[in-house]
Amino acid sequence: MNESRVRTDRPREDVLRVRVEGELDAAAGASLLRQVDAHLAVAGAGWVPVRHVLVDLGTGVTARGSRALHHLRHVARNRGLDVRLIGAARVAPRMVPGARAVLHGMRNHPDLASALAELEPPAVVAA
Repeated sequence: MNESRVRTDRPREDVLRVRVEGELDAAAGASLLRQVDAHLAVAGAGWVPVRHVLVDLGTGVTARGSRALHHLRHVARNRGLDVRLIGAARVAPRMVPGARAVLHGMRNHPDLASALAELEPPAVVAA
């Protein structure tokens, strides 16, 4: 049984980071989608809106786990969100070609710092 865990944090007010500890399989993918949905619902209720979702990949991604990323990309596009991956280059060589194609279809960064550096600065709201 996979011991993957999915955790979220907000490294910046408009950025949601989803960290996968272990392998992104079907169960971890379902957890990832539930957590992103919950954060987007809270943000939509008047909290600081999420504009970017960063998925920090753990040790690997299964074919079923890649389906969650594909679904997240589709949902994000419909909501006007920017979704990026952290660590895809590290895990891609161990993946089957179809799952690898999902990773290559998304923006990738080697680490959190480089991802944050490339994002648009947060919107400033006048008081």
